[in-house]
Order: sequence, then C-alpha cells, then structure tokens
Amino acid sequence: MSSESDISTNKVVSCLNTELSRISSSTPIDKIKEVCKSDYTFWYRRDIVQKAIGVHPFFGTEWSTIQSFFHFNLDKNAQSSLGNYSKEINNNKLINLKIAADNGLRIPHYDVISTKKALAVFKNKFHRVVVKPAWNLTSFIQNGVNYNTKNTVLSTSTNLDNISTSFLPSFVQEYIDKKYELRIFFLRGKFYSMAIFSQLDEQTQLDYRNYNRKKPNRAVPYQLPPTIERKLLSFMKEIDLDTGSIDIMFGTDNKYYFLEVNPVGQFEWLNENCNYYIEKEIATLLMHG
Repeated sequence: MSSESDISTNKVVSCLNTELSRISSSTPIDKIKEVCKSDYTFWYRRDIVQKAIGVHPFFGTEWSTIQSFFHFNLDKNAQSSLGNYSKEINNNKLINLKIAADNGLRIPHYDVISTKKALAVFKNKFHRVVVKPAWNLTSFIQNGVNYNTKNTVLSTSTNLDNISTSFLPSFVQEYIDKKYELRIFFLRGKFYSMAIFSQLDEQTQLDYRNYNRKKPNRAVPYQLPPTIERKLLSFMKEIDLDTGSIDIMFGTDNKYYFLEVNPVGQFEWLNENCNYYIEKEIATLLMHG
C-alpha cells in the first residue's frame, strides 16, 4: 500500500519478480476485499484507504472507523507483513522518548508546559531550549496568514513578554550543541545509518530538515557503535516496529542523543548518499520473508 507518486515504493516495485497489487486511497473497497481473501505478503508504505471528503464530522468519525477496519484486515490476513498503518497514526514522540530512556538511550531533557512561568523556568535552567511539535511538522493558514510548526530556539536573551500567560500544552526540549545528526533506517533488525553535517550551515544548524537546496549538507555512511545498536534494537522491539526512520544527534560532548522515530519515514535520500540499495533489501523481504 502506497501513494502512486512515492519514489521509494516505485524503486522497490522495480526490484520485485512476482505478481503484485498496489493499493492506495483511490483503490475501490471491493478490490481491497478481494486482496484480503487471497494469499499475499503485505507492505504498508504510506497512504490510507479511501479518504472521506466533504462529509459531516460525525460521518468522518464513522468512516475513520471503517478505514481502520480495512487497514487491520490487510495486515491481519497477510501471510507476512512489513510496516503498519496503526503504528504510523498512533506514533507518539513523547511516549517513545520515555521508552527510549528506559532502554538505556540518552535523550535531551524535555517537558510539556502550558504557562509562561513554566517556560521561563525551563529556559533559565537550560539557557537554550527548543520548542518543537509533539507530533509532526505541519503548516496551516489562519486569517490569510501561513503558519508552520518548525522547531524554534529560545535562548536566555529571548523576551517572553509577548507570550500569553497560558497556552496549549507544548513540547519543549533542551538544546543540544551537535557535531552532526544521524538518520538511521531500520529494517527487520538491520541499521542503515548516515551522518549529516548540518551544523556547518546556519540554515540547517537547528534541524537538517530546513533543507538548503542550493548547497545541500554533506552526508556520508556511518557505523553506529554496537552498544547504541543494541539499545536501539531493544527500543524498536518494545514499541513493536519492524521498520522506521530514527533521528539521533551526536553532541559536542561526544554523546549520542535519541530524538525520535518515524514508522514510515523516508529512506531514499539516505539510500542515494550511501549506496545501501535498501529497495533491493525490501524487495527480497517481501518475496522471500
């Protein structure tokens, strides 16, 4: 299951030497029922069973229940599967940080706060803090103005006077000075890692996802220490993910800091820079288990 335009999916499909059916949001329900009755291996890459458009909110909830049912059946009736729709939509960054710490991974100090007073206390304690989305980066339009939820740094010199006394509970995290960032694609117990030297560019210092298209960050293959791999493996096992993209930061203190995991995640950029040929690995798993 994948959107028609996903480049990574198309590369995996080109490596398959077997009959296949591709499911996306445009696939009729009757076709999905037929698939569920057959013998198949299932890969959930991205997308969703048909989208409900222009309906009353009540029926939107009704339809999301039906969607979940079909996603459950696609996964449950498969002889084997890779990826999972429910893991993707229920992925929780805050819960993952707690589980990562329980499995021995170092994480930046963080908190969920809802008052200016609490924000000032946290900021003064760590001097520089990052305000970041607890879910995913997103954007929206309000009164004709476009807003986005990119990470924001507050320092000891940041004036909080214009911030409301209370606000929606928000995720704040200690700012870590880094040497480089790591993007790691996990696939059934194997790690494909890449170091991104994002701190050398002012545009990407805070987050490499503030991409500099004109002068991209240098990115190279990377070998994680065995101790970090073992902790990551234990973490992924506990949250029951067989695939996902992991973000880790290597600090100027020479320590690894776990940031988050995306159950779907992009791997094409990592693949191209490091010549890992992940699409062949996924195709082999789908064909041979």
